[in-house]
Amino acid sequence: MNRALMPRKLQWKWLGCSLLLCLATTSMTAALSSLSKAIAATTEIAQASVRPTLRIGSTGSAVSELQALLTLLGYFNNPIDGNYEDTTEAAVQAFQTDIGITSDGVVGPATWEKLLPTPSTEFTPPEVPETAAEAADTAKEEEETPIELPTLRQGMRGPAVTRVQETLKARGFYTAAIDGVFGPATETAVMDFQRSEQLATDGVVGPATWQALLQ
Repeated sequence: MNRALMPRKLQWKWLGCSLLLCLATTSMTAALSSLSKAIAATTEIAQASVRPTLRIGSTGSAVSELQALLTLLGYFNNPIDGNYEDTTEAAVQAFQTDIGITSDGVVGPATWEKLLPTPSTEFTPPEVPETAAEAADTAKEEEETPIELPTLRQGMRGPAVTRVQETLKARGFYTAAIDGVFGPATETAVMDFQRSEQLATDGVVGPATWQALLQ
């Protein structure tokens, strides 16, 4: 229909629709342009965050960054010189062992991710090595903590039984094979030992028998 022949009211409606369509097209173009820029920026950031794989013989700023991070975490105590040598490799291996990944001394994506986790990556920093004083306090606490030893009887087996057999053999009560199996020969030796220590002669290695064995 010729616009000149339209009633004036229809002409205004036609103009309004045309204006709205023009605005919508402009807004969509701007939105698509912003989205493209955002994607490009994200790609640039991702590419910038990719760090090189480092190993013995590597040098440069990436190695210096690695040494600085390991120093902050308490794994590296040497000068930060940008040279990946034996001391740097040893620090990397210690870090890898503590966080539970392959301890190969090579700093690849998995190691970098743990050293510099992204906000979406869950990461619990490994414990910083104890000072000498803290280590001494920990050792003292461990010494004061009572050791729980298993109660052993005939039919049981394992390292604890082997320990009992070795101790009884050293004291002259056991002459059979040390095999980690609590059989009749082990029970007889335990009873002989208990009798010599004036303990209940039941052939069961409980707390009192353990205490006497370990004296």
